[in-house]
Amino acid sequence: MDVFKARKSLVTSIIAIIISFSILIGSTFAWFTDSASSGINKIQSGNLDVGLVYTNSYNGTPEEVHENTKIFMDINGDPILWEPGAFASGRFKVSNDGSLALKYELSIIQANATATPSGKTLADALTVYALTRNKLTGTDDVMGDANLEALQIDSAVPEYDPQNMPVFKDGLTLKGYLLPSEAITYEIGIFWEPTENDNEYNIPGGLSIDFAVALVATQVSYENDGDGSFYDENANFPALPVIPTADEWDGTADTSWYNDSDTTFSLGTSEQLAGFAKLVDEGNTFEGKTIELACDLDLYAEDANGEAICFDPIGSYRHDKAFKGTFDGKDKTISNLTQNTWALDNGYYYSDCGLGLFGAVEDAYICNLKVDGASISGESAICGIIAGVSSGETTYENITVTNSKGADYQYYSGGIVGWASGEQKFIGCNVDASNAIAAQWGDFDNSTGGVIGGCGGSAQILMKDCTVACRIDAYNDVTSSYQWYAYRRCGMLIGNTGKTKTVDGTTYADAPQLTCENVTVIYGEWADYTYCEFAGTSWPYVRVQAGVSNSAYSNPRYGHPTDANGNEVVDDNHVHNEGEDHHMSCVFDQLYGGGQGVYGMATHDGVTVIYNNPSKN
Repeated sequence: MDVFKARKSLVTSIIAIIISFSILIGSTFAWFTDSASSGINKIQSGNLDVGLVYTNSYNGTPEEVHENTKIFMDINGDPILWEPGAFASGRFKVSNDGSLALKYELSIIQANATATPSGKTLADALTVYALTRNKLTGTDDVMGDANLEALQIDSAVPEYDPQNMPVFKDGLTLKGYLLPSEAITYEIGIFWEPTENDNEYNIPGGLSIDFAVALVATQVSYENDGDGSFYDENANFPALPVIPTADEWDGTADTSWYNDSDTTFSLGTSEQLAGFAKLVDEGNTFEGKTIELACDLDLYAEDANGEAICFDPIGSYRHDKAFKGTFDGKDKTISNLTQNTWALDNGYYYSDCGLGLFGAVEDAYICNLKVDGASISGESAICGIIAGVSSGETTYENITVTNSKGADYQYYSGGIVGWASGEQKFIGCNVDASNAIAAQWGDFDNSTGGVIGGCGGSAQILMKDCTVACRIDAYNDVTSSYQWYAYRRCGMLIGNTGKTKTVDGTTYADAPQLTCENVTVIYGEWADYTYCEFAGTSWPYVRVQAGVSNSAYSNPRYGHPTDANGNEVVDDNHVHNEGEDHHMSCVFDQLYGGGQGVYGMATHDGVTVIYNNPSKN
């Protein structure tokens, strides 16, 4: 274009505008208008939301998985005591509850396995498998979509192969992807396939292992942006959760966590639990307050000489210092509680102490707690794995005791409570076959019970949805007769009820203060005690089976018996005197006992009894 012409045209346009403006002066304005715009577009983020629901394969109700979800239970919803041939399975539904496509990994992880002397763990014995449920049942749980086939994501849909199941220690990870609103259900099972070498896992106290099912998810390349769908192809999974180990105790007490204004306290260290005991012993009842556990706690600690340090009971029966609040274990485990009267008091307590995690509780609520590996013993002390003395209106709910020993000389010993008075409730409590509750050394005044050692006659006791299978290990030495001496104050539920009744001239223990609903009592082989007869003893029969307090054939009070050759009997290699009966069978079959001259009771309303001992089958 010619530069001069361009400038001329511009001048002409300016003049035209001026003329037009002068014409409009003094006139009414009128505008022509027009517009064009896009529709309103909301900018919205997608959300990633993966869900996991668990159902017990036997009789479970679907439950959203959270930290405390109990998985791989038995048909009754109880933990499985694993042995060769044992099996458990559950259904895990992975769902995409968000608006973005996702990829996931569903994994079984394990940790904290205890080992045999040769280094074997349960992880070496167990195998694990998984199937998609739609493969099993033809349900409409479909994984993936045709639009995603090009992405070539590894969608693990395993087929059941009994010859090629992964061992538990190697874990199992299931991978896949889901569009919004899609879901898939996996059937995951754990199995102990019997072998000829399984007996090496049969060690005192048993073996344990912690495991969890963990689900992680992240974005998958599916939704398009301006450049396509692959902008999130390198999205990474978050780290798998770590199964925590129990916090170990260093033998000290920490009270710095406490203040007067708060009503709920979460304890995350064993030192804080010891500090809790210190505060209660100093007179803080915690009435109206709640103590919660944030993690598992290991209470085993050693002194400079390598000896176990005793954990002071929370509260004191001796000094009338009782815990009166709420203790919520949050389904955590307190392990390796160690107590004995001689170390705690540098001597004997003589009837005025309560041993256990709690020494004394009153009007309290204790729930959602597992105690494992407790070792409690005393002389003339009241002993309970959870509480020595329990009074007022106190409830124990969802309590499990495993691998523990409670033994007392000349007083009360119980799997949960030593002595109970007032209104006591035991709901969903389990004292399994891994425990031994003992009347130590064979004193006639012991009262030994799987739940309660002894109770007042005016007590009101409810046991509901409880299972008791512990070994009642009383009178480990010698005896002269069964009911009146060996087990006269022993019972799978209560050692001594303090009540009797007379039927046809015979006196039996009675328990009008006890109400049971859906309580199961299980006797094991231990209930068939065997005694040998020897001449050189103060009592005619000596126990064959080893007990909690001493070895077979031994008795701290009377020493060892003498065989026909005059040798002390310390094992099965002995000779009987001529004319001796050799063996006497002594079968334990009591839910609660009485006193001297009082026979125990084998039945009670609301109690189902299961016999796993040969003499009863």
